[in-house]
Amino acid sequence: MRWNRSGTIAACRDLLAKARELSDRSEEAALLNMISQYQGRLGEWQDAEEVARDAVAAAEAAQDNRLLAEALTRLGTSMMDRRSDEAGDFYHRALALFRGVGDRCGEARCYINIGIIHQRAGEVPAAEAAYDRALEAANSAHAVDLAGP
Repeated sequence: MRWNRSGTIAACRDLLAKARELSDRSEEAALLNMISQYQGRLGEWQDAEEVARDAVAAAEAAQDNRLLAEALTRLGTSMMDRRSDEAGDFYHRALALFRGVGDRCGEARCYINIGIIHQRAGEVPAAEAAYDRALEAANSAHAVDLAGP
């Protein structure tokens, strides 16, 4: 039997039940992020957004700023095509948290997504500025996958 994304979601849901049983809010947030990501890959954007919101709540309860930044980024991604302004708010909030924990790769990812939102809105100078900041953050993190060779 070939493993598929639906199988991954089911496995994550089993682990999620265990994390909740153990009251492990950090693990709960991480698993919800993963479920949301796979739902997005399946094109289930409404479900992906709902699960990402649950991930944000779990990360807030865990009081883990890096995990919260990841959850906010996931939430922004789950809604970017439908409600880009709101997604941008989540990316900006995540950006501040990534800065606070010194995660330059996280900053770069946020700036890239903010740039995409500006570009889609026809706001070319704002998009270019966001992309420049993304490149700067990626280069300082030595993140070739984000900055290029």
